[in-house]
Amino acid sequence: MPKLTDIDKLLEQLENSVMLKKLIQTIKRYWDGESEQIVKSSQKVDYTNREIVAQKEIIEKIIEVPVEKIIEKNFEITPTWALHLEEQKEYLDSLTQFPELQSFFNIQKYDDATNILAFISFSSQWHNIVRIWEKFAEQCKGSQQVIELDKLKLLENAINLYNLTLSDAKVELRLPNLQTGYDYKIHNQVAGSGNQIKVVLLPGLYNASGEKVKSALVITG
Repeated sequence: MPKLTDIDKLLEQLENSVMLKKLIQTIKRYWDGESEQIVKSSQKVDYTNREIVAQKEIIEKIIEVPVEKIIEKNFEITPTWALHLEEQKEYLDSLTQFPELQSFFNIQKYDDATNILAFISFSSQWHNIVRIWEKFAEQCKGSQQVIELDKLKLLENAINLYNLTLSDAKVELRLPNLQTGYDYKIHNQVAGSGNQIKVVLLPGLYNASGEKVKSALVITG
């Protein structure tokens, strides 16, 4: 049995031994590597579990999405010619604002569809255009007020319809420029005493030959 002093010397030699240090480092690296591998394996398993759970949630969400019903809608496209008839229907409806004109068109005894045709037929006749202008002139002279815009549009629409029956020349309304000189040949002075046109109550009416049929109603100053 070795002496105690010999054991102490042996331990001292082992502590100073390079081989022992290398052996300890090798064992330590091996141990650390195993631990790291175990940790990585554990993390990989945990990540895989989370991925499986996430995929399950996605599948559940996809399954829960309701299927929308496919609804077929039919769209009707209004022909261009029908749009023009709708425009005439609007002019026809505007007559309710002007009772004094309703007797001109003689449309009360027809149904809606026939009323539109009767309105177009009446409006597109030259002598009826003159009658409408004269009715508006009577009102403007009495009130000394400018023709209402809706009435002017009604007159312009009648002229446009009549012009469709012509080949080249057109009937037109001529509006005198303000601050121009009064000319009795083409203007009708409703009020005022000056020589300059201050207000135009109603434009003049000219036939397809460019001849004045009705003078513009004006107020001078």
